[in-house]
Formats: sequence, C-alpha cells, structure tokens
Amino acid sequence: MAVDDTRNPLTRKAYEIWNRTRGERPYPRREELPLRDLRDLLRYAVLFRVLDGGEDFEVRIMGDAIVVGLGRSFQGKTLHDVEAAIPGYGSALCKAYRYVIETREPIAFRGWYDRDPTKRAYFQESVVLPLGPENGPPDHLFAVIVYAQTAEAL
Repeated sequence: MAVDDTRNPLTRKAYEIWNRTRGERPYPRREELPLRDLRDLLRYAVLFRVLDGGEDFEVRIMGDAIVVGLGRSFQGKTLHDVEAAIPGYGSALCKAYRYVIETREPIAFRGWYDRDPTKRAYFQESVVLPLGPENGPPDHLFAVIVYAQTAEAL
C-alpha cells in the first residue's frame, strides 16, 4: 500500500519525521534520525542494518512491542535467522526489504499476521523507511510496526 495511506498515528508519525528529516534528499542518514522526536515510537521500532547489498538484514534494535508481537527477540540476528525460527516470515521480509533497497523508496503494509506456534492472529500496520548516504544505496532500514487485535483498533 502507499505510505500516504497509513492510518495508524504511530506509523504516520514515523513517516512524517523521516520525510521532514530527509528534506530534498532521497532519504536521511541513520545518524540524522531525531531520537527526541522518535521517543514514543521506539517500542514499536526495528532498525535493520543492510548486509551484502540487501542479501540479508541484521536486527540492530528491536522495540519491546515487536518482541511481544513476535513472541521473541531477534535483536542481533539476521532475517535468515528469523526464517529458521519462523519459516516463511524471514524470507517474506527479505523480499519486501530488498524492494526498499532497490527502489530507494519507503513502503507500508497492513494486514493480518498469525504468530507461530500459537497461531494467535494480530492485525498490523507497518512502515519501512530507507536510511543511508545521499549518493549511495540505503545502508539501514527503520521500521515502525503496530499490532492490534482488530483492524479497527489501529
């Protein structure tokens, strides 16, 4: 879905801060993210470091709301590690995140997520924002992911 179509106030705020910080550039550098402005988003945030041009992604920071939603922490792990733990999930994320690297554009998602092994379903909305040098490909991705029991709760 288009990032402008996000509905959740937290995903919208993340996009607005990212957009303001980048100015006329394709995306801001990781160091430029204003942590003071992001304070209320951090428990819903994941910071990924791009590995090997997008062949994999390392989870550098993972907010506690994401840990609860996934049922475990993947901080310090790669999406290949996520794939080993939750088959199909890590590879789906890699595919989406590679798209962000290739297009150098943010993306957003909304839909149901079934947490394995409990099969407990959550509705989620997320925004994935590229970060990196102005004249090079993104070297990090900043994601804000909000889970709810129903679509209306977002």
